[in-house]
Amino acid sequence: MDNHISTLRRNLEIDREFWHEDGDIVLISSWHNVAFRFYKDILAQTSLVFQDMFSMHQPDGAEKLDGCFVVRLQDDPDDLRAFFKAMMSTPPE
Repeated sequence: MDNHISTLRRNLEIDREFWHEDGDIVLISSWHNVAFRFYKDILAQTSLVFQDMFSMHQPDGAEKLDGCFVVRLQDDPDDLRAFFKAMMSTPPE
């Protein structure tokens, strides 16, 4: 394991409710270094911001954790949990 990845993982709090082992994107709340592993498809279907973000090519050397690209957000972890709960309860269009 790359030293950067092991340091990153050691400094993170993994969210118990929204860390999906089969998720394909890691979102980190920079407020408290809380990491969420979620699904790009669900995020893109419910948010134009995420849809646009995921449509862009990721540069070489982009941060990854467990094979997933990392997105750092300036949101409070509680706000992100509420957002994820709302997304999971809303049927896709």
